[in-house]
Amino acid sequence: MNKEIISKRILLIDDHPVCGCGLSRVTETNDNFTLAYYANTDATLTEDINPDIIVLEISSGNNQGLALIKGLRSLYPKAPVLILSSQAESVFAERCLKAGAKGYVMKNADETEILEALKTISNGKLYTSPSLKAQLLNQIS
Repeated sequence: MNKEIISKRILLIDDHPVCGCGLSRVTETNDNFTLAYYANTDATLTEDINPDIIVLEISSGNNQGLALIKGLRSLYPKAPVLILSSQAESVFAERCLKAGAKGYVMKNADETEILEALKTISNGKLYTSPSLKAQLLNQIS
């Protein structure tokens, strides 16, 4: 039996077009994901876009970014949100996860980590880097 692989469609929201090129390069070698939609702002998003995963670049963990996560979860309730950020995960990741993101990846992450994060959140699980996971566990113990 020949099974066709159905690629998860990614919506990337980032105000730097070069990030779209980078994510496209990461996903083009993987049959499980494809960069299907790109927006440089959330103002162009509509309900007729139907992403399986949202990758959102957040410049800072301010309230505007956190509100955007909540708005995306409302507009696309079935699509998990992966945050891509240059901001220190020790400071901002917890706030993003509490706002509804399902994962947080630093922009300096390698291809393997980005693909692992996409795979993890597409399977309904929460993704954090090993260092953030250790930090969060230390906070609760």
